[in-house]
Amino acid sequence: MPKPRALRRSLGLILLLGLLPLAVWLGWARTAFLGLSNPDALDIAQTARHLAEGDGFVTSAITPLTLGLVPRVEGHPVLLQAPLFTFYEALWFRVGGARPILAAAATGLLWLLSLWLTFACARRLFSHRAALFALLLFLTSAPLLRFSISGLPHLLAAATVTGLLMVLIRAGGGHPGRPTWGLPAAAGVLAGLACLTDHALTWMVVVPALLFWVRAPRQADAAAAPSHQAGRRAGLIFVVALALCLAPWMARNARVVGNPFWTPDRYELLVRTDEYPGQSVFRRLPGNIHGPLAFVVDHPLQTARKVARGLGELGETLPSVPGMVVLALFLAGCLRPPRDAAGRVQRYFLTMMLLGAGFHCLASQQFDRLLAFTPGMVLFASAAACRLVDELAERQATGRLAWARPLVPLAAVWLLTTAPLVSAWARTRAVPPVLPTAGAVHLAREMGQQEAVVTDAPWLIAWYVGRPAVWLPQEEKEFNKLVQNTRSLSWLYFSRYGQWIEPLEMGRWWRQAVVSRGGYGPFERQDAQAPREVILRRSATAAGTTPSSGH
Repeated sequence: MPKPRALRRSLGLILLLGLLPLAVWLGWARTAFLGLSNPDALDIAQTARHLAEGDGFVTSAITPLTLGLVPRVEGHPVLLQAPLFTFYEALWFRVGGARPILAAAATGLLWLLSLWLTFACARRLFSHRAALFALLLFLTSAPLLRFSISGLPHLLAAATVTGLLMVLIRAGGGHPGRPTWGLPAAAGVLAGLACLTDHALTWMVVVPALLFWVRAPRQADAAAAPSHQAGRRAGLIFVVALALCLAPWMARNARVVGNPFWTPDRYELLVRTDEYPGQSVFRRLPGNIHGPLAFVVDHPLQTARKVARGLGELGETLPSVPGMVVLALFLAGCLRPPRDAAGRVQRYFLTMMLLGAGFHCLASQQFDRLLAFTPGMVLFASAAACRLVDELAERQATGRLAWARPLVPLAAVWLLTTAPLVSAWARTRAVPPVLPTAGAVHLAREMGQQEAVVTDAPWLIAWYVGRPAVWLPQEEKEFNKLVQNTRSLSWLYFSRYGQWIEPLEMGRWWRQAVVSRGGYGPFERQDAQAPREVILRRSATAAGTTPSSGH
């Protein structure tokens, strides 16, 4: 009877898409989550707490770069973070309080959303079997599970990119000559949300998506006379929807820094060079930083070395982004792409990925941000696996169990994807969470309401102490300038988390400000009973001096 069969199918989908993924995530979170271990997660969490408490988009973890643009520590505006994930996490904090477990739960829900979108894309673009296999690949993807408890925006970026793919798939399967103007509008909104999740996605998804809409009518029906006009109209709708989505944040940036197009991407082009090792460009005052084009012209060899190093790191880290098996299947699918709408969507998706890889080689070289494309890679990898298995099955003789023969290689492939789970679980647990130090406890007890601290770990103080914390400047002269111009910088704190500053630079600061028993300029050593940490407080009698005049 059809009704019981439909009921069983509905119950099966509820089990596969609801209960099973939820059980997998709960099991992973219960055994692997020990706390927020990434400084960026702490930084986002303290910003989300400000927003949940009604303070607006402000931050207590401040860089010298942004302090030079907006010279105030109280109510310092958020400039380096994209706003969407912070807003999303603030909703969770508003309901349940600012707690690390809620930050993990927020990313867990995004993991579920990305899974559902991947299943829906595979089912619409390929087949029910490909969708089920994509679901299994997603469930056992070690990289996706690791970020599902991270408190980082990677999975929100993945959800927006996968949602954009879903819209492109629906448009690719539409009727020629009967365009739905809601689809390019939805694509524009999703592209805007992706940009508001990760500024770098602006360079990866907007141009390919725009080209898709401009060219889609011609590809759907090359003989249609009004195809050029329809393509331009669809592209215009996409751009208008994108602009409306970005307009509030652009207006806010224009009000705060005087430039609606301001993003930190221009400074990411300078990171990890000889002139700006590591992330030190964000610890410089803006007047002392090259522009990106000026830096390329003045330092072409440094730029070339950075790109070459980035290409090498990309080759090493790319297999870990989707997993080796998924990457191999995805590349096999790219060599033999599907036809019609599926192949067209895959080409545009591959263009986005290549733009992303190229941008990160030139910019931040944080290749884990390519996780935004992992659900799409799972989608096309599952389809490639099903096609390969079908081709193998056609070459074999038929028999009573011919229908089951394709399941054996698919099961073998899926078992291969589960192999890294144990090591990924062990690595996740091996990374200790960033916990409040004895120095942070001392500062929470001693700092006044109008005081701020200069430190090597501003996110630690911002999250656990709740007071403004300025990242330690790279140059001593810039430190002196900040201390002179910012009266509220009353404390200097060196945490035991010394790995967030280059070792040679940390050694220089340690010799100048820590080993000296007499203090450092206007700062005097405090007895904080904090092993491997140093706290200095600004002396009231020396408040007008600088470190250079104090020695």
